[in-house]
Amino acid sequence: MNTLLILLSFTFNIQLFSTYSGRFGFMGVYNTHNQVSYYFILFILFYYYKFIFKNEKPIKLIFVVVISFLIGTKKIYFFNLLLFSHYILNQKLYKKKSFYLLTISGIIIFTLFIEQIKLIFFQKFDVFVNIYQEKGLVTSITSYRNTLFFKVINDTILNHWNFLNYIFGGSEFYKLRVEFGWVDIYLFFGIFGLLVYFLFFKKLLIITGYNKFYLVVLVVVLGVDFFAGGFVSSANQPILFLLITAYFIQIKNQMNQLKVNALN
Repeated sequence: MNTLLILLSFTFNIQLFSTYSGRFGFMGVYNTHNQVSYYFILFILFYYYKFIFKNEKPIKLIFVVVISFLIGTKKIYFFNLLLFSHYILNQKLYKKKSFYLLTISGIIIFTLFIEQIKLIFFQKFDVFVNIYQEKGLVTSITSYRNTLFFKVINDTILNHWNFLNYIFGGSEFYKLRVEFGWVDIYLFFGIFGLLVYFLFFKKLLIITGYNKFYLVVLVVVLGVDFFAGGFVSSANQPILFLLITAYFIQIKNQMNQLKVNALN
């Protein structure tokens, strides 16, 4: 239902459901842009799995992917780039002539309409462009997180931390956040916290029977979190993630049952 609301908000420019103030993007009735981004990331991964491994029609997958681009968060664009790269490698599209034909055709079309594309980009992502012109590409991509990262290192870690802080952390969540997911975990809980999270996700992978695609889910979600934050430090997104995990556990149990039935 919220996907339709996002589509309607984009079509009629309903600012009540915008992702940001004064910046392109619509998130519907979700609470935060982090929540809507990770919910869509997990929805897309779920439908992508069904399309690739269950041979289901990609209608829902295509619809959700298209709507995700209307949210306007960089983590969504980064995720879709990762997913497209996985699709190319998984399906071995690089071995097909049609892939290169489509790629060349896309480059030609992009070149022909470069001025119109630039105009739309500058209109929709003017904040990104302004930061890029003032502070450079890295700062614009990370939304000043890189400068905050070095500020935290210089002002907090190097000047105020002792040995125990490096092991157990020592920052206050509401006062100091870099919003690079795993950096924040280290700030709050130190090396000990990173180890606990590593063991937790490793345990989930083991429970799913080392499902290869679930490993892809882990790498992609945690990779996006490292780049843009908002996942491991949230209370909402991991709940849906655990539901996705339960789905892969169910798949493992079904496969085990099929093996038992085959033996009998």
